[in-house]
Amino acid sequence: MTYLRNVVICTYRALHPDVLEVSEDRLEKFDESLRKTFDDEIRKQADDNSIAKTSFNLSMLMFFSSQSTAQAVTTQVRHGCKFFLSVSPQP
Repeated sequence: MTYLRNVVICTYRALHPDVLEVSEDRLEKFDESLRKTFDDEIRKQADDNSIAKTSFNLSMLMFFSSQSTAQAVTTQVRHGCKFFLSVSPQP
């Protein structure tokens, strides 16, 4: 997985609240879709915001970005970075 498994699980649940059973294969495919959607932009904006690109930080940025209601991925990630910087999550 690209992102921490537990963060992927939380993201899946947040985006699919009515799905109560999910296979490991589905989680891996979901992680892959998150990577394709967010990873390049998260890494770019993490650098722009001086956020260390640790597995934890990238996973949290992905989760925060995925919760944005903005349409554009760049804006979603910008929102994710802004929230990350305001709350300073700890592993």
